[in-house]
Amino acid sequence: MLIKTVIGLLAAVALVILYQGMRHEQATVDPGAPLNSNKILAVLHMKHLACDNVTSYTPLGLSADGKVDGYLARCADGGRYVYFQNATLYGAVSCKDVAYHFGYYCPE
Repeated sequence: MLIKTVIGLLAAVALVILYQGMRHEQATVDPGAPLNSNKILAVLHMKHLACDNVTSYTPLGLSADGKVDGYLARCADGGRYVYFQNATLYGAVSCKDVAYHFGYYCPE
């Protein structure tokens, strides 16, 4: 009876570890993958930015050095973010933070 309990507990622990690993892998973003709303939403959530659903993303053009593409991402809950990416990096910043730190104001 004790052996069955131990085996059951070990199996439960293994399933939890497997589940956590799968969630982490699903949240990983490939910077070189084609852009879509799900990719932007995953990055926003990784950066702990609130967004329930990305409804649109509009190109903002290249950065001043010409190395990073920028996009204005709009969320269904009203959130607005600057999403940026190139072949090796990605990120997102709220429009409010971009205006405060860099003096760039997102288009309406």
